[in-house]
This record gives sequence, C-alpha cells and structure tokens, in this order.
Amino acid sequence: MAANHNDPSSPDTAVFFASLDGKENRLLISSRSHAIYTSGYLLYVRDNALVARPINPSSGRFEHDATVLNDDVQVDAGLWRGTFTASENGTLLYQPGSAGAGLNLAWFDQSGKQESTVSTPDDYRQVELSPDEKKVVVSMGEPLAALWVYELTRKTRTRLTFGNENYSHPVWSRDGSQIAYTQGGGAANDAGHKILSKASNGTGQEQLLLTLDPSTGMQQALCDWSPDGRYLMFRSGVSGTGDGFDLWVLPLFGDRKPFPYITGPGDQLYAQFSPDGRWVAYASTETGRSEIYVAPFPKTGAKWQVSQNGGMLPRWRRDGAELYFPGFNSGEFLAAQVNGRGPNFEVGEIHNVFNINNMSPSIASEQYDVSGDGKRFLVITTGEAGTLPLTLVQNWTAELRH
Repeated sequence: MAANHNDPSSPDTAVFFASLDGKENRLLISSRSHAIYTSGYLLYVRDNALVARPINPSSGRFEHDATVLNDDVQVDAGLWRGTFTASENGTLLYQPGSAGAGLNLAWFDQSGKQESTVSTPDDYRQVELSPDEKKVVVSMGEPLAALWVYELTRKTRTRLTFGNENYSHPVWSRDGSQIAYTQGGGAANDAGHKILSKASNGTGQEQLLLTLDPSTGMQQALCDWSPDGRYLMFRSGVSGTGDGFDLWVLPLFGDRKPFPYITGPGDQLYAQFSPDGRWVAYASTETGRSEIYVAPFPKTGAKWQVSQNGGMLPRWRRDGAELYFPGFNSGEFLAAQVNGRGPNFEVGEIHNVFNINNMSPSIASEQYDVSGDGKRFLVITTGEAGTLPLTLVQNWTAELRH
C-alpha cells in the first residue's frame, strides 16, 4: 500500500494497493493524510476523524466499514500526514486535532521569552513579515487556507484571498506593495498549482504569474521574491520520491520561462534570497538529513554547507551577516555568522539563540520569521501550555472486536 500525492483532481492524498510485480495498482481511499496498515486494519483520516477499517492484506479488499477512533486528529496539511502511529502489539498514539485551531502568533526575544501575541488563537500555517515590519501576512484556515494581512500597530486584519481554493506560502515584494503566493489544493483545482500576486492592501485583481504542471506533484510552493523584484523562487516535485523537490526560478521579465536552480538528489526546500540578492540559503536532504546550504545567485555550481548537525527553514538577518534556522534538537533555534561580501561565502561560528518547546507541530513551511535586526522572532506556537498533548491507547483493537 502506498500514498501518492500526484492526483491533480483531488486535494487529498490517494492511497493505493499495489503488487510488487506491478500488475495491480488500485485506489483504496482518498484522505487528507497518509495511511498505515497494522493489526489487520488500515488507519487513516476521514473528515478530520482518525478511523480504522479492516482490510485483507492479501487481496487489498475492505471487509467492513470504518470505525471512528477519534473524531478530531491533528493533520499537517503541508505534508499530508496525520499525527498518529500504531504498532502491531495494539498500541496507538495520536495527537488530538482540536489544539490545531488554538495556535498562537507570538513575539519572542533573543532569550526565548515570549513578549506578546499578535492576534487571537487560530489555525496559522505560515507567517511572513513585511519589509518594514509593520505588517505580517499569514496563511490560516483548515482544510482550505486563506491569506490575511495583519497590521501590527493597529492590530487589525484584512483578508487578501477569497474562493474555494487553498492559498499558501505568501512572500512580499521588497517594496511591500505586492504579495505573491501559491494557489492550489481546493475543489476547483484541476490544473495544478498557480503562482499569483496581488496588491498587499487587497485592492485590485490578482495577477496570474505561472501555472505549474500538475504532473510534477501536489506539493509545489512559492519560496521567495528576489530583492530586485526580478525573480521568484519556487519548489516543484514530490518529497521523498525520485529526485524529490527541486528549486526553480521564475523570471518576471522577458519570456518569463522558468528554469531550474538547484536539483536533486534529495529534497531542496525553503529557499531564501540574501538581502543583497547575491546568495540563496536553502535546506537540502542530499546527505539523507536536512542541512542548510548557501549557493550563489545566479547559480555557478558552488555551494557552502552552513549547518553541521541538521537544520531547516533558514532566515537571513537584514544585513546578511547572520543566518537563523531551527535545528534538530527539540525547540532549538540556531544562528550562524556568515560573510557573503566577497566572491566566496564564509561560514563562521554557529550558536544556539534560544530553545522554544511550543513551536507549531508543522515543519512543512514558514513557521517563523525574524526581525531585521535579529533581536525578535515571530513564531507560530501552541501557546503557553507548551507542546500539544499526545494520547496513548493500549490494546485499541480489542474494543473494535466487540
């Protein structure tokens, strides 16, 4: 049994039953998450509920209807994965989803102390500070997200996108007048994802910049906008399959034909232009573990590894002298001293800025941003209660047999 994210007609994950000889490849279910087989049952998410349905592993045929195990389970929409697992000895572990709507958008200082919250709890997915740091655009909502722009001083918000689609991965133009973003994943999405832009004040019509080929996967997303306004960086592909995600560049001039920037092996993710536009920081799994790299822009073939023990989601300080990224230890935020003023990129000391144990459970996209001076961090968190609770159930299959 396998999950496939390449079905352009559906916003869901398609779970198939296939034979090793390739003679059979049959759709079992569509779901918002992955599925696992254990103890004679297929576990998956249906309408936010974690369900178990008995299945014959030899024939791939369901034997009875599904039974609801929990009516609200946490789902990472960016990764198409529900937060649940089960063992063959009857142990089930899952994370209730009701806490997902209670995520906070909060400011932290360099010591890791929470200073304030931006708004009331909601289902935040991604966050991007405006260049002047007076506004923030967020992707929020479940199962389909919309984009909202918050004015931080006035504490008001304006909705930017509308429609039965999923809107995600917003990025600002460097003058703050435009926001580009990814559209895709809604009921009307039968032509792949699209990259669009719109005035950041919400006026006027959105502009189509690129329609992405649906055959390259359902996880395409915008990464960043170059400081000179001439290029957009986006990812395309399917994580963990073939060559994985690749990074592409969309010129906003001339013939506007996209071209590859960083390709496999592994997944290339979270690309961010340096403040002067000469470098791109990104995460890559080419070694089997996500690490932070920096490459010249335009591409020359050179690259420098920044992180040493894992890293993801890089962010630049405004002067380009530091790179921030979460490490692989729980809640660890790291900063690397860097120098890109010369022809070669230099990486200096790496130190732990602070630890935060209540970051959003999703690592699929932009869960935090950094003020230009590097002294404040705007983070999607689970609130002061700390990490979201897990529920452990022993001998869960016994109840299903009654």
